Amino acid sequence: MTIEEKLQHFTMVTIESVHEECEKSLEEFKKEQDWKFETHKEQHLKEVRIREKALRDAIERKASKEYTCEQLHIKRKINHKQNELKNKLFSLVEDELEKFKETDKYKRLLINQIKEALYMAGEDEVIVYIGETDANLIEELYTQCAIKPLISRNISKGGIRAEIPTKNMLIDNTFETKISEAKEKFIITL
Repeated sequence: MTIEEKLQHFTMVTIESVHEECEKSLEEFKKEQDWKFETHKEQHLKEVRIREKALRDAIERKASKEYTCEQLHIKRKINHKQNELKNKLFSLVEDELEKFKETDKYKRLLINQIKEALYMAGEDEVIVYIGETDANLIEELYTQCAIKPLISRNISKGGIRAEIPTKNMLIDNTFETKISEAKEKFIITL
């Protein structure tokens, strides 16, 4: 082999060797870049998922807060409407009681309440009170029950209040108390 042939052979072998090294280096570089890309992509996807979850959680919290606020607003409206209806109803009841006070049934009610207080007292002293609006009934109540009721400014809607001092007992059959108790117990259900 001549020098030129040897040179040509050396050049080819060198070129092949360099070419193989380049291929190998290029392949390693591609693998490294692919690995970096996959790592970067995974990291980026994790960050995106974290941001999405944070955003979803924020939206859910906001929706929950808005829902709760709306629920409270609706409950307040319902409460307000219930109180309005309750007040109207009891206003009508009070109007009907005023009409009832003009009847003989009302007089009989007072007589029965006084007799019930006398029965509960037995032989003990009883003090009976009626409202100023019922002052015209004092003589009739005295005739029917043998006890003269006293006038109380604290009774304005009707009924009686009786005290039995020896038993430390108060019997409150006033319409104010009955209406107040009914208002407290009254619940409007939907």
